[in-house]
Amino acid sequence: MKKNYLLLAACVGAVVVAGATAVVFAMSSQDAPGQQADADAVALEEVGPLQDMILGEADAPVTIIEYASLTCPHCAAFHKQVYPEIKSEYIDTGKAKLIFREFPFDSIATAGFMLARCAEPKHYFGFIDVMFDRQSEWLNLGSPMEGIQEIARQGGFSDEQFQACLVDKDVLEGIRWIQERGANEFGVESTPTFFINGVKITGARSFEALKPIIEEHLPEQTQ
Repeated sequence: MKKNYLLLAACVGAVVVAGATAVVFAMSSQDAPGQQADADAVALEEVGPLQDMILGEADAPVTIIEYASLTCPHCAAFHKQVYPEIKSEYIDTGKAKLIFREFPFDSIATAGFMLARCAEPKHYFGFIDVMFDRQSEWLNLGSPMEGIQEIARQGGFSDEQFQACLVDKDVLEGIRWIQERGANEFGVESTPTFFINGVKITGARSFEALKPIIEEHLPEQTQ
């Protein structure tokens, strides 16, 4: 079994920084918000091998894009401490939608993202939430891949389906495309990185810090 894990890790490992060797990753960096990207370009959906994963109403006035890695502790902290408030106040009320994009730092994060992509689309965010919520458990195991496989089992994957998922070249290349596009077109260098209607925010932030940026882009009648 350990040999299988090593083979799977080697297979997914090629994605980590391929095509983006000039990018320097700083997992905890924080830049002042305000750098404006092309909001239409960064929010453009379904232009690559894998469709964007979107939570919320399609016509929500605010688009929040998050680039994250499953092995990033700052991303996990955001999803456990800040994301629930954003979801409750803005996403569930139709004021904002979230586009989540994979930006893995290593083969373990890549494997986790591949698992989420191999699930039915309606279960994608459920897998992401579980892996962030339990990051400290599965990531600190002697073999993190075993922890990911246990999450797969609990999510209804057979061992055969899990193995097949992690050698799916289409899923692997799709995640690689998302990562390279984020780095090369939108300057993503660290996780988490957010774009709120085109405003780039680097590093985990509190709900209180993100709220005024979201509110600024809401139509007056919805505030």
